Amino acid sequence: MNQLFKLFQSGGIMMYPLFIASVLAVAVILERYWTLHSIAHSGKKSLREIEEHIRNERWDEAMRLLETKSDPTSKTLLAGLVERKRGKQAMELAMEEAARESFPSLRHYLPILDTVITAAPLLGLLGTITGLMGVFRVVADKLSHNPHADTSGITGGIAESLIATATGISIAVVALVFYNLFTAWNEAIITETERQATHLIRMITKSPDGISTVIEDTQFKGEQGTVR
Repeated sequence: MNQLFKLFQSGGIMMYPLFIASVLAVAVILERYWTLHSIAHSGKKSLREIEEHIRNERWDEAMRLLETKSDPTSKTLLAGLVERKRGKQAMELAMEEAARESFPSLRHYLPILDTVITAAPLLGLLGTITGLMGVFRVVADKLSHNPHADTSGITGGIAESLIATATGISIAVVALVFYNLFTAWNEAIITETERQATHLIRMITKSPDGISTVIEDTQFKGEQGTVR
């Protein structure tokens, strides 16, 4: 522990914002993992839990069951059930609107993780640059007083300056892995919601073609961007 503290101090002043960035990244990773795991687990069971009610046309029981759940899949299916009497097109539009409102919640706090991915290496590089400036300033002062002064200690100072860069890159790599994991997880939840919405339409309307993949939330996917 003492060695770790010395290493932290050797990295310079930029180690403090890097520490804050690492704390933010860990907090977001834990929160998103718990939340997305709960959403995925709950969403997968949504249609299965109400299927018997739908087949027996117990609509109120099915809707009450969905109302107790807060995941995007359940909200989307609930919107379709509410509009079932108005026909297939009304159900599609209602589920599309519900999905558009629910899907952005999957990306909560991910912009923070994205910022850490970008900022951590830059903060580390800045720490290294300021550290090297300090090392060379000390060397210059020594040589100004004694042109033959021993400057072999400069290598140790440079090594310490690089600690900040190594720390920043390490934080960014870990954050990037989880960012891509959560992005892929979000896509899987969206796909599962589309599948269940299609099946719900088929069950209620007895239509073989089902829903025409209307729940492709273009706004959500536009905000999400390309997986890094």
